[in-house]
This record gives sequence, structure tokens and C-alpha cells, in this order.
Amino acid sequence: MFKKILKITAILLLVLIIITGGTYGVIHRGVPLQGEAEMGQESILVPENLEDEQTNIDVISYNVRLITKEDIEEHYWTNRKEPMINLLDNYNADIIGFQEVTHPQYEYLIKHLGDEYGYYGIYRSGLNRERGESIISDTDPKPHLFNNLRIMVVDEGSPIFYRKSRFELLDYDTFWLRENPESPGRGWDANIRRICSYVELLDHYTDEIITVYNTHFDHRGDVARQKSADLIYEYIDDSRGIPIAMGDFNIPEGEEVYNSIVERSLSDTKYLSPEDKRDSGTTFNGFGDYPHEGPIDYIFVDDNYFNALTYRIITDRYDDEYYISDHYPVLVELKYK
Repeated sequence: MFKKILKITAILLLVLIIITGGTYGVIHRGVPLQGEAEMGQESILVPENLEDEQTNIDVISYNVRLITKEDIEEHYWTNRKEPMINLLDNYNADIIGFQEVTHPQYEYLIKHLGDEYGYYGIYRSGLNRERGESIISDTDPKPHLFNNLRIMVVDEGSPIFYRKSRFELLDYDTFWLRENPESPGRGWDANIRRICSYVELLDHYTDEIITVYNTHFDHRGDVARQKSADLIYEYIDDSRGIPIAMGDFNIPEGEEVYNSIVERSLSDTKYLSPEDKRDSGTTFNGFGDYPHEGPIDYIFVDDNYFNALTYRIITDRYDDEYYISDHYPVLVELKYK
């Protein structure tokens, strides 16, 4: 009897995989991988007599938690989405890097932030927003099996939002954290596909060019995390922009991969900040169930170009009780040197 149940389960899983793969293949066939972002901003008006503090850049890195079934109703996306926008409006960052963003969440963020922010990002599958919209268009889908399957087909992204009134988009791209970074796939010993999206921005307040990298490292592959860090450095070395690298790196402070990052040109903004302007503690809260002792989400910069004036882990909750995501956003204030 037990063997029969296993056999039926295996057949059902195989059918599900075939349907998923077939759906992906039909939608993906002949469709360009890359999405397009709006280039250039003719409407940027630089304020006269800029004060030094007005040229500082507030940056947020935020893992928003994908749409999936949760243990309690308060942690469903439908209940977290408005508090998340309220949080972002309250802290009013100049640049935001999101991780774990499914297509419905991306569309919701664009709907509520798109007037003030430009944005770029595609999904780990290689599909762009247009293809995502053809698969699942609801910005608040119920997390049942069929919707979760459609979300999985499109997969997650790590989009970057930047203030349109200050920054002009010069270039953008996404690469996969793998041996062949130009095409979708898993890299090294990674458990799933991982990407890094980047935008090259002209800061009209300072005439500096910065390149913002936003990523989400694998949660299991030790080799993949180290190779991913090395690959991002290759892109940084080839870029003309001042680098800002952020995301969910899935590594604790002091771990080998973390050390390999900060021993080169990038520095952890936490430790660039003055001690009295620096938060400590975890950035992964696990909705209160599996918190880490220290951060796994970081914002790294080249300290030849930036100082960090403040480093904050935003622990705001909604209704004074419920988590807005299973990660806390990290907020830093950067000052050009």
C-alpha cells in the first residue's frame, strides 16, 4: 500500500513538472529575455544652491518575502503590502533594492512607487514584466496551488528603484550567478537560480556616476556564494560607476565569503557608520520564529568614494505587532567624499 502511494505521488509530481515545464516553454519560446527600462530623464531640475546634506543618498535594501502560504493570516502578502508601502513612504529613500519579489509584488510596488521612482528588474527565469503579466496579473493573488505554480513559473526578481527627480538611468542589465552569467540557470552548488540586477545612474545633484548592484545569494551553496561574490567583483571592476552593492547575501558577519568581500574594495556600511549612529542585531526575523543573531542583508560601498553617516535596521511593525516581512530593511545614509 505504501509503495502504491509513493508511486502515485511520483506520477503526480512528474505530471506537475511536465505541465510547469511545458507552460514555461510555450510562453518563453521566441520571447526576448530582457525587459526594457525607461532611459534618460529630461525633466530633472537640480535645486539651486544645494546644501551638502541634500547630496547625501539614502539607500534601502529590503527582502520583501515572496507570495506564498504562511502560518498565520497576518503574514500573508495581502495584509503586509500596505504597511510596506507606508514604511517606504515614511523613510523616503533615494534608492531601494528589493529581493524575493514575485511578479504580483513587483506590479504592486510599481503602482504605488512608480510616480516618484524609476525601476528596473527581470526575473530569475529570464522572463520580463510583460511575460509575467501574461501568466499572473493579479497584484494580490490568493496563495493557493494554481497561483503559486504560476508565480513559480515567472520566479522572483531583485528590482532596483531610484528617485527619478535626481537620477538618470544610463545603463542596466541582469546577470545570473553562475559559470555562464548571460543566461538563466543555477551556478556551482546553488540550490536554485540566483541573479544580480544592476543600474548605472547619473546623479544630477553631483554629476557622479554610480552603479547599483542588487542581489540575493543562494541559501545553501557555499561554493556558489563565494563564486557569486567573485563574479560581482568582476562586473564592478569593468564598470565606470562608483559601486553600491546590496542585497540578501545569506552570510553572517565574519564568515569566509563576507571576509572575502570586505577585504577587497567594498566595505560594510555598518562599520563605516559612527558607533552612535549604528544599529546592531539581526536583519532576518523569520516572522519571529527563526531569527539570526546578526545581519545577513548588507549594503556595501567603496569607502574611497563614500562615507556612511548612519546605519539603521528598521524594525517597524504594523498594528504594533505583526512583521511586515521576514526580513527587516536596512537603511544607510551615504555621503560623497
